[in-house]
Amino acid sequence: MSGTRRLKTGVSLPKDVMELMDRYMEKFGVKSRSKIIAEAVRSYVTERLWLAEKKKVIGLIIIIYNEKKGETVKKLLDVQHEFIGEIISTTHFHVSHDMCLEVIMTKGPAKNISDLISDIENIVGVEMIKFLPAIITE
Repeated sequence: MSGTRRLKTGVSLPKDVMELMDRYMEKFGVKSRSKIIAEAVRSYVTERLWLAEKKKVIGLIIIIYNEKKGETVKKLLDVQHEFIGEIISTTHFHVSHDMCLEVIMTKGPAKNISDLISDIENIVGVEMIKFLPAIITE
């Protein structure tokens, strides 16, 4: 965005994330890490800010986690049972010996879905979580 005031900040990222970003930049000819980080943060925050609205939402939570770290699987199941009213269905895929991908279909008040996401992302072993809203209703 031209004319947008830019502020400098420092960010520490894991080595594998930096390598992933560098591969992306090379493959697609992107010249600015700052642009990638700004777009990623904008997408992440925008995706979650609307969850604070007092509406109902239907969507998907996609989780990638290491099932061998701590009590990841047990804690994921415990959280899902706490939100049984908001979870429609769960699908589980084995990505590798240690890594799993889970897709949770949700429906309910935005606040509850937001709480569910927060609880999941705070579980040790969860490496990535993405929420894809499908419908926002009154």
